[in-house]
Amino acid sequence: MISIDFSQTVRGPGSIRTKKAENRAIRAGIIEDQNGGLTETERLEREAAKREQWRKERLASVVSKQHDFDAILSSVQPILKTMEETSEKVSSTVDEVQYADEEL
Repeated sequence: MISIDFSQTVRGPGSIRTKKAENRAIRAGIIEDQNGGLTETERLEREAAKREQWRKERLASVVSKQHDFDAILSSVQPILKTMEETSEKVSSTVDEVQYADEEL
């Protein structure tokens, strides 16, 4: 029988980026609730600061993905141009062959 050690493959949470994800992690016992002993105002300020940080991280992620997309697009554009030129050449050659057949 094969034995697999999952302790090496199962990792804890990565970056928790939303209140919903934070609540799930608290319910699952992965993290502890950090709001104990805070006044309502302090709790709201802390949550606002977290939301601001999450938004900054999300924006950075979106910008990073945009840069990746731009890099892919700029590498694909020469290929598309080559394909278009090749298609035009093939189309032109087909037209010449059809014209030559009509003359015979």
